[in-house]
Amino acid sequence: MFSSLRYAHIFIRVGFAILFAWFGIHKLLIPEYWTNNWMPDWLISSVSNIGISGNQIVYLIGIFEILVALSLLTGVFLNTFAVLAILFLAGNIVAQWDFRSFNEIIIRDIVLIATLVGLLMWPNRFHNR
Repeated sequence: MFSSLRYAHIFIRVGFAILFAWFGIHKLLIPEYWTNNWMPDWLISSVSNIGISGNQIVYLIGIFEILVALSLLTGVFLNTFAVLAILFLAGNIVAQWDFRSFNEIIIRDIVLIATLVGLLMWPNRFHNR
């Protein structure tokens, strides 16, 4: 009963939805933490040149992450949001790349991308929308 692909798909989607929702909500509640501790200085200065603050970028990212979470929970536009999340996470990897060593963000995002690719490749007949 619990070894079916349908249940596995649901558990992966719900787990990822919780993860993306937590990150998104946290960004909306405490944007300064994310701006000051996780956004690269070059990105903050680049967006400030066009009149956008670091906190505003964090808000936008938070909203995007909540939309990804809702898509994972409901199955609505699941493939579209999975692809967008993969692109977003790949952008995080590029933004965090140090060339001297991997950091925890790069490793986390590689694993998240791999799991999202797995969801994209999941046989449609086992999706439980």
